[in-house]
Amino acid sequence: MKNRKNIVDFYFPKVKYRHAIWIQDVLIFLVLFFIILFRLHPALLYEFQRPVFFTNWSFLKEHLLLPGGLIDYVSALCSQAFEYPLLGAFFLTLMIGIVSLFTRKIIHALWKSQIHTLHWIPGLFLLLLYAHYEVPLSLVIGTAIVLICIWIFFRWVPKSPGLRIGLYTLFTGLLYWFCGGPFLLFAIYCAIWEWITTKSLVKVVVYLLIPVVWCVIGPSVFFLVLFKQSIINNLSIEATYAPAFARWGFLLFFPLIGFLTFAIQVFRKTLEIKFRWLGIQTWIVGTVLLLSAFSVAGWIMCDSFLTGQLMLLRAGRKNHWETVLRLGKTLSIITPHNCVQINRALWHTGRLLDSAFAYPQWNEPIGLIPNRALCFEHPETASYLFFELGLISESLHWSHELMEVSGKTPETLDRMAVIYFLKGQKKTAQMFWKELRCTLQGHKRAKYILELAERKDLLEKDKNLQKLSSLMPKFDFISIGYPSDRDLLFLLQQNPGNRMAFEYWVAYQLLEVNLEPIWNNIDKFRAFGYTRIPRHVQEMLLLYAYLSKWNQPDKLNPYVDNANVQRFSEFKRIIMQHRSNKSSAQKALKQEFGDTYWYFWMFVRSGK
Repeated sequence: MKNRKNIVDFYFPKVKYRHAIWIQDVLIFLVLFFIILFRLHPALLYEFQRPVFFTNWSFLKEHLLLPGGLIDYVSALCSQAFEYPLLGAFFLTLMIGIVSLFTRKIIHALWKSQIHTLHWIPGLFLLLLYAHYEVPLSLVIGTAIVLICIWIFFRWVPKSPGLRIGLYTLFTGLLYWFCGGPFLLFAIYCAIWEWITTKSLVKVVVYLLIPVVWCVIGPSVFFLVLFKQSIINNLSIEATYAPAFARWGFLLFFPLIGFLTFAIQVFRKTLEIKFRWLGIQTWIVGTVLLLSAFSVAGWIMCDSFLTGQLMLLRAGRKNHWETVLRLGKTLSIITPHNCVQINRALWHTGRLLDSAFAYPQWNEPIGLIPNRALCFEHPETASYLFFELGLISESLHWSHELMEVSGKTPETLDRMAVIYFLKGQKKTAQMFWKELRCTLQGHKRAKYILELAERKDLLEKDKNLQKLSSLMPKFDFISIGYPSDRDLLFLLQQNPGNRMAFEYWVAYQLLEVNLEPIWNNIDKFRAFGYTRIPRHVQEMLLLYAYLSKWNQPDKLNPYVDNANVQRFSEFKRIIMQHRSNKSSAQKALKQEFGDTYWYFWMFVRSGK
């Protein structure tokens, strides 16, 4: 009996079977970890979902009143780990590994046979789902907890039928409250287990009716939630997660394995004879297939465009401006929102008017100042930009819009508190900082600021607040939400020292191909402390002088470097060489002059 082989067992002369299974598990675990870390990028899961978590009682109380709410609470807490790539990758890999491990243990308990490879299929579906960044962590955590409870119930189920049903009823109710929809998996497997052990159809029916009773009683007595929502909460079909086959495959895998148990029971002897001598081959083939499937899923199923967008957004939120500029040059698809982020990064690195046209630029000013539609699509970026410009009321408006979409994120709470403080509404500001104190990321900052606020010397001690206060106009206003240089001019009239508003006004005129206002205000660069005129402005001066046939080139000498004069002469020479063929001229100029305002004016602008 000791050497008896089970359905898919195999024999290694020197390695025990359980060691071979663990070898496969460790290999897949390591591959999965590196795929999540270097391909999925856990920080992007946080960036896409922006999970909100507070340490106060009211936040926990909200989740106690919903079936599956506690898993959502734990998920919100654990999702904060995604801010730290190594920790986030390890945690997600660990949870997928736990799902796979207990899937194997449950199958072993049902089929009375050791298995390999098959138990990693749910992990593959989870990888495919998380590769699109939409799925919350509650899906894998809820499934893992339910699988652990199933295994515990199988191992230590009481022999007394009454006690067993009572314990099952308690477990089912607690899992319904704690996990939501995944508790149905517990009910299905326990009913199958009862059939295998007792062959009692009545008990199986009782096991299936108990969760139905919980689903009826729960929404009408304990929870303020619809019946349907109480069942699908924290299941893979809760929303239309992509890809659809992974969403449904993950949902149907576990019931399918449970029902296959009946087929295994009926055809056990036939399957033992058929698979007895295929153990080593199936293990090798299974391991190779799993490694290939996980690798392909990780590299192919990730949306490279979405990944690039999230990386750019995260870098902007974290003030990693060099990263924004590096990503800005490599993005395959350029959007107005990308251009807004790139121009913010150029301003913060002091290169807006020197290098703007070395990066992709939208041919309209919405790539500099977003219009209303773009603000509604990306309220966080709009809030940051207007905040940096000093338009704090406009920033506050889009912060409220952002809070409606993404909830009370730490950055939003902090920004709104600062705005209210600068507007003189200090009690409202303290209210937001107290909420920020209940977050994990903003706890230290909020505690420090509240201490300064109580001593009434916050503005004197915080340099960032001093800087923002200096940028504010004397009379704040709310923009109509369309890209307009009038807002920037009004901002400059209210606060003539706002250098960001001045550079954005100049960049706006360049994008609009409105050269004369810059020409007429060229001396204002000296007033803002520029030791030299920025490169793109020099290029604009040479272009305007050429187009207007200005006959006093010597007067440009204080503003234009001689190297730029020579480059412009070379640009004109190449244009004249290809004057009959604009496309060939563009190809000839792209390499050397593609980063100049002349190239933008000649080839990129749209009919201006």
